[in-house]
Amino acid sequence: MLLVILALLPAWAWGVYLYGLKALLLTTVCIFGAVASEMVVQKLRKRDVLVVKDLSAVLTGLLLAMVLPPGLPLIYAFLGSFFALARIFFSSSELSLISTASVCLNNCLKPFCSRA
Repeated sequence: MLLVILALLPAWAWGVYLYGLKALLLTTVCIFGAVASEMVVQKLRKRDVLVVKDLSAVLTGLLLAMVLPPGLPLIYAFLGSFFALARIFFSSSELSLISTASVCLNNCLKPFCSRA
């Protein structure tokens, strides 16, 4: 996972350059929410909380931050990244039965969709 994160850093840095502090805060909140949710879920499942060392939650938070609009309220970003790891309840990390990205985007962007 570390190599994937390192490969994403130039694109992320360009986004921070273009959008400034908003993008940096969004990334911080998304990564914090993803790591916190993974730790909570592991604690509830009575498993090792230090599983976050594999950096999969950090990668999920970074990817979510890169696809969300920088003007999104931070609470939506936090909730989206927190619910993004709902896949842990449905499957192991080797076999995902639901798409993490679809869960995130559904939770984050739903309030902004218009009913036309």
